[in-house]
Amino acid sequence: SANVAMKSNNYEEAKENIDKAMANPETSSKPKALLAKAQIYYALQNVEKYRATNPYREAAQALFKLVEVDPNHQKPTVDQLLLVSAFAYYNDGVRLSGEKKFQEAADLVKNVVKIHDLGGGKRFEKNERAKSLDTVSAAASIIIANTAYYSAKYDEAIPLLTTVKNNPISRSSSAYYCLIDAYTKQKNSAEALATINEARKFFPDDVTIRNAELNY
Repeated sequence: SANVAMKSNNYEEAKENIDKAMANPETSSKPKALLAKAQIYYALQNVEKYRATNPYREAAQALFKLVEVDPNHQKPTVDQLLLVSAFAYYNDGVRLSGEKKFQEAADLVKNVVKIHDLGGGKRFEKNERAKSLDTVSAAASIIIANTAYYSAKYDEAIPLLTTVKNNPISRSSSAYYCLIDAYTKQKNSAEALATINEARKFFPDDVTIRNAELNY
């Protein structure tokens, strides 16, 4: 009923019916129902009445559950919707960062990394449309790591910053500097020095890194 209503652009009825299917334990975990919810809620994202509630996020959560239940169910369609989700989450995260809502932004873009890492990071390896996902996921990782670092959550920030500096796409002198500073704040001089030495190899002329070495 939900799919029939959707084909007729009857959004109210489509939403009402798919919500009923999701509320019923006999259908809530069925791949067909989960995909229907994702498709319907993505359609609602383009309807003015629903846009402000960001229905794409519920659609994405349905896709995450679908991939757990049956990773190969209508995979080309599901993958296309997952990619749309990744870019939507990232764009919202960037917007919130611009509004200085850093933790909200980080929480949103974690979903970008989650999508990128599906199937051990191999779900999209044969998908030509997914080539830019590596870059978007790397940028999302920077937002997440910086949020933890500038919130002084160093235990959380260190592994995140390590991931950022180990990725050739996101590696930067600033990531190294934040990591060095986090180790220093934790009085872990051995890791701070090792990070300085590694940073100097990649960025031998960077003044910030040279100053970190001199300060050490």
